[in-house]
Amino acid sequence: MPEQDQVSAAARVTAGELLSAAATILEQEGAQALTVRRIARAAGTSTMAIYSRFGATGALHGELRARGFARLATATSAAARATADPVAALAAAAFAYLDFGVAEPRLYRFMFVDPPPVGPGPGDGPGRAAFEAITDLVAACVDSARFQPEDPARVTMWAAELWAMQHGVTTLALTATVPPELARHVLADALLRLCVGFGDDPDRVRGSLAEAGAAGGHR
Repeated sequence: MPEQDQVSAAARVTAGELLSAAATILEQEGAQALTVRRIARAAGTSTMAIYSRFGATGALHGELRARGFARLATATSAAARATADPVAALAAAAFAYLDFGVAEPRLYRFMFVDPPPVGPGPGDGPGRAAFEAITDLVAACVDSARFQPEDPARVTMWAAELWAMQHGVTTLALTATVPPELARHVLADALLRLCVGFGDDPDRVRGSLAEAGAAGGHR
């Protein structure tokens, strides 16, 4: 493409169009295909557009990752809002987390498994927001006296334990180590054991898990 045409094509394409093209490539071909040339070709523009909008693919990858976290937050928060029971809300968010990973395996790996091209990874802004959302769900369980921490600082630790468990089960499902339909049972059992360990009554937890499953369309 002549240089003048490259400049014209780069000026026309938006950052959003580049991100949409990158998201499609990620979904269909995987993270290894997210090169400057491949993204530019998919967006119908020149590589100059990527450099002018993002500086390099690293920043574009970071924005793509942030979009993934936003979609995950939308799914988990919507599931949690479907019930007034705080433990059911926590469980519903966990089921939605698993559903997201199973439905978007390449995006999930890009967000949580592949080394990020820039930044510190899941501890950065989008990752912190995801962790704070889990922490808020745990805090709601404490506020309702369902969970009984001896030390308020345990709320943060419990949130980390829940996230680690959700991520572990989701990764097992993505690698087919555990079939997705069995992964849901593993997740429910782990939630039961963790919530009881956090001080809740076993029968109340079972009721909350049943409500979470019903709210999310799971049986």
